[in-house]
Amino acid sequence: MLKTWILLHGALGASSQFDQLRSRFSEAYKVYTFDFYGHGGKPMLHEHFRIAHFARELREFIGSNGLHRPHVFGYSMGGYVAAVAEINNPGLLGSLVTLGTKWAWSPEIAEMEMRKLNPERIQEKVPQFAGFLADRHGVDNWANVVRNTAEMMQDLGFNPLPDGQLAGIRIPVKVLLGDSDNMVSRDESEQAASQIPGGQFHILKDTPHPFEQVKTDVLMAHLT
Repeated sequence: MLKTWILLHGALGASSQFDQLRSRFSEAYKVYTFDFYGHGGKPMLHEHFRIAHFARELREFIGSNGLHRPHVFGYSMGGYVAAVAEINNPGLLGSLVTLGTKWAWSPEIAEMEMRKLNPERIQEKVPQFAGFLADRHGVDNWANVVRNTAEMMQDLGFNPLPDGQLAGIRIPVKVLLGDSDNMVSRDESEQAASQIPGGQFHILKDTPHPFEQVKTDVLMAHLT
């Protein structure tokens, strides 16, 4: 039986980010992707973005597709969502690989991240990025995705995973971090991996945070 993987996108992302990885990965595995609600043109299921809602969406996706303990790759927010889903539903996943996931949250950290998520400022200062987001989420929806993501980060800042929660994860977990990631620190990634009984930490060379700049071959070496 082929090993089953689910690829989870990050904040402001969509499943289309994984087209190249999915194509390569499908040669040896059964691969699933999906968009979290409100992303990639998918309708909103709740008034706001919340990690707990995305984690429930992952659990429901697994159930509706009849998957048994699939392996999950979660990029950035996707890794956090998968970890929360496993904490809330022990044994839901077979293993987890995260890349560029931010584990350390506080009101101050959230405030810093939220400053980058102003759609009007993005439109004015980085119109190319605004166009990119419009293509990904829809012309009439991209600004809403940005605002909801900022609000979600604020919620994370005040409601991070409680101390000791990661220790409850009993599946193998690889915490990957690009050596040029300017959003996630090595210290928080190593600490997260050390708290998980089956956790491992690995650095990816010449790898920044944006998934579009991650080398597929470098990443795939850890997805086996």
